[in-house]
Amino acid sequence: MPLYTFILEFEGGTYLSQVVAQSFVQAPVAWADELVPGEIKGMRETSLNELRIATQGSAPVPLNGLQRAWCFSTLVRGRLALVHFVETSEPGASKPAPSAPQLDHQPLR
Repeated sequence: MPLYTFILEFEGGTYLSQVVAQSFVQAPVAWADELVPGEIKGMRETSLNELRIATQGSAPVPLNGLQRAWCFSTLVRGRLALVHFVETSEPGASKPAPSAPQLDHQPLR
């Protein structure tokens, strides 16, 4: 399943997180379900529930000129929550973690 990276703008803060989901339509719901009260300034359980409900009822909007990038927005207790997200890796894509550069150590003479 693809990995999605989410960028949330809320109450002057920027919050990033990642989630694995079956599709870009299901990704916002999976993302909102993983949010924890207190991680986002000004969002307690009631606010998170509003956000979760909003993700279930709206379709992400593709960003013009970009591939695999979407956005959606909603009001949470009367405050704007702007969310952008990007499919960070394709299904089945697996890249090894970058390794540290190998240095050739030669004794000083």
